[in-house]
Amino acid sequence: MYNLFRLLFFSIIFFAANSSLAQDNTDSTSLLQLDLNAMLAENESGSLLLQKTSLGSDGEGSVAEAFGIVEVVDKREILAFGGNTLSDILNRLVNFYMASPSHMFNNQTTMRGDLPDTYSSHVLLLLNGRPLRESFFGSSDMGFVNTIAIQDIERIELIRGTGSVLYGIGSFTALINFVMKNDKITQTSLQTTAGAYRTRGFIGIQSYNKRNFTLHASTRYYGQEAGGTTFQSIDSVERTLPQDNQNFGTYISAEGKKAYARVFYGISTAYVLNNMLTWGQGNGDDFDQVRSKRLFVDVGYKGSFSKKWNYSLRNTSNGHSIIFSVFDNKKAKFNSMDNMIDFTNYIKFNKKSTLAFGLSVNNATWNSKGSLDENGKEVNLLAKEQDNTLMNTLPILYGQLDYKLWKRLKLVAATQVVGEVSEMKLEVAPRLGLIYLQPNGLGIKAIYGKAIMPHTGIEHSYRSPRYLNPTPDLEHESTQNLDVQFFGQFKTLQFGATYYNTRQQDVITRRFLEKDLYTLYNMEWLNIEGIEFECKASVGSRFLLCWNFSYFQTKNSEGERNVTGVPAITTCAGLGYFSKNKAIQTGIYNVFFTKPYDVANAQKNIDPSLQRVLVNPVPRPFDLICINFAVDITTAFRMKDWPKTVVSLYGENILGTTVWQPEVFNRRINSIPYQNIGVRAFYLNAAISF
Repeated sequence: MYNLFRLLFFSIIFFAANSSLAQDNTDSTSLLQLDLNAMLAENESGSLLLQKTSLGSDGEGSVAEAFGIVEVVDKREILAFGGNTLSDILNRLVNFYMASPSHMFNNQTTMRGDLPDTYSSHVLLLLNGRPLRESFFGSSDMGFVNTIAIQDIERIELIRGTGSVLYGIGSFTALINFVMKNDKITQTSLQTTAGAYRTRGFIGIQSYNKRNFTLHASTRYYGQEAGGTTFQSIDSVERTLPQDNQNFGTYISAEGKKAYARVFYGISTAYVLNNMLTWGQGNGDDFDQVRSKRLFVDVGYKGSFSKKWNYSLRNTSNGHSIIFSVFDNKKAKFNSMDNMIDFTNYIKFNKKSTLAFGLSVNNATWNSKGSLDENGKEVNLLAKEQDNTLMNTLPILYGQLDYKLWKRLKLVAATQVVGEVSEMKLEVAPRLGLIYLQPNGLGIKAIYGKAIMPHTGIEHSYRSPRYLNPTPDLEHESTQNLDVQFFGQFKTLQFGATYYNTRQQDVITRRFLEKDLYTLYNMEWLNIEGIEFECKASVGSRFLLCWNFSYFQTKNSEGERNVTGVPAITTCAGLGYFSKNKAIQTGIYNVFFTKPYDVANAQKNIDPSLQRVLVNPVPRPFDLICINFAVDITTAFRMKDWPKTVVSLYGENILGTTVWQPEVFNRRINSIPYQNIGVRAFYLNAAISF
C-alpha cells in the first residue's frame, strides 16, 4: 500500500508540474468569489462547480478550497435519491458505515474502518456548525439520528480525517455537519408518510421572513410497529428483538442580521440489545426498551471590530437523558449536560491571508438515577458520591491561518490546545496543509492533522458489578492522520482520489476478565490505511450520477489485522433524473458492502468460556438498493391556483436481502441481524406547501 501511495503522490506532482506550464492568465480566485444568487442559479441548472461548504475559516466557500477532504450532499442529491430517515442518507457517504443503527442506542456512526470498542464514537456531529456533543457516552446519537427531519436539511457536509480545529474536540476520524434550511420565504408545508412495518409519519414545516428576520420551525413524528428480527442469543435460545419504535423531533431557528437562536429537541424510544446479550426468562426482561432524549440550544451574536475583523460569540448547550427499562434487572437513567461557550475572531488581512482564532470552554456534568438494588435502595453508578453528579471542564485555544503563497497555492496552518482541568495538563493538536488549484479545475490537497479524544464519562467514572472500573490511569486517545488527494472541480463533474494513513495512540478497548466481568485498558496503537475514490457528474439539469469506492486495512500493536468488524470495501452508485419542468424527480441508488471483517475475540490464551458462540449465520457481502419516485402534481398538471402538491414513493432493500453483521461490542456471539433489513419495504409520502 505504501508503494501505491508513492506512485499516486509522484504521479500527482508530475501531472501538476506539467499542467502548470499550460496555465493561462485566468485568476483562480474568480471561481471562488461569485455571489450567492449566481451560485444558486448555477445549482438549479445542474452545475456542480459551485457546490459550497461552510467548513472553512472564513465562512461559506468552495469545496475545492476547504481545508479538509470534503464531501457535500446537497439538496438536489437528497431530492433525487430520497430516504425515510437520516441513516438512509448517511450510508451513501464515502467510506461510511452505520454499525448497529437500531441494536445499540448510540448508533455508532463510523468512518474509515474505525469502530471503537466502547460506546464512544470518533465521529463528531454538528448542527449548523455547532457540536452535538455528549460527553458521558461519547456519542449517544439515537435521539438525533432517529428524529431529525431530512426534509429540513439543506445539505450535509463531511470532512474525512481529523476535523477542523474550529469545532473543538471529538472530530477524531471525521466530522459531519448538518446545514438546516433557512428559506427566506413565508410558507407552510405538511407531509404524511405511510408504509411497511406499519409506518406512519407526519412532518410540519413553517417558514416566516420579514426584512432581516427569518423564522423556521419544523415538527416530525415517525413510528413503526415491526414484527421484529429473530436470532439466537449466546445461550443458544431463539429470541425475537421487537422493531417497534417511536420518534419525535422539533427544530426551531430564528435569525436576525447579527443574532440567532436555534433549538432542537428529539425523543426516540426503541428496543435494543442489552450489553451482555443475555436475557432473563420473564417477558418483560427480554430486551431493553430505551428512551433517548436530546436537547440542543444554540445562541450567537456576530459583530465586527472593523471592516477586516469580524467576531462571533456563541453558547451551545447539549442535554442528553437516556432511560433503560432493563439494567441489572432494574431501571436506570443517565443524564448529561455539555455547555460550550466560545469567542471566535476572523481577520481578513488582505486577499491572500485570513486568520481565525479563539477560545472555547466546554463544561460537562453527568449523573445517574433510578437504578435500585434488591432492597429498593438507589444504586450510585458513578465513581463518586457527590450527589451522584460529576463534572469535567475542557478549555480550548485554537487558531487557523490561511495564506495564498501564489494565486493558485494555499497554505494552511492550525493548532488546538486542549486543557484538562481535572488532571492539570495540556494536549496540543496541530494541523498543516497545502491546497493547489489550477484555473482548469484540477487540484491537489495534502493535509496532516492530529486530534485528541478525552476519555468519556462512562469510560472513566461508570461502575457496575460487570465493569471493573474506574480505571484511574486511562490515557486520552490521540490520532495522527495524513491525507493526500488529487481532485477535479468542473462545471458538470467533480472527482477525487484520496490516500490516507491514520495512526491512533492509546486506543481505549475492553478486556474480559471473567465471563461477566470486563475492564478497559489503553492499547498501544491502531493503524488504518486506505484509499477513496469519488465522482459526481451532472448531465445538463436532467441527470445526476454519483459513485464512490473505498478500501482500507487495519493493524494494531497486538499483531491483529482487520478485527474492527467493518466491511473493508464499500462502493455506492446512484443515478438521478429530473424532468425538464422539475415535475418528476426519480433516482435509484445502491450501497454495496463486502463481508464485514470477522470479530474474533482478540485476547491471547483466552478461557473457552469467554470465546464467541457460533449460533447465527456468518455475515456475507450485501447490497442495499433503494429507489425514489416523486411527482409534483401541481406542476405536472399545470394547476396554477393549487398549492404545491408532491407525491413520492420510496423503496428500500429492493432485493429483500437479509443482512447479518458481527457483534462488535462484547464479541461473545458471532453475528446479529442488521436493523430490520430482510424485508423489501415501500413508503408513500404526500406533501403540500402553501
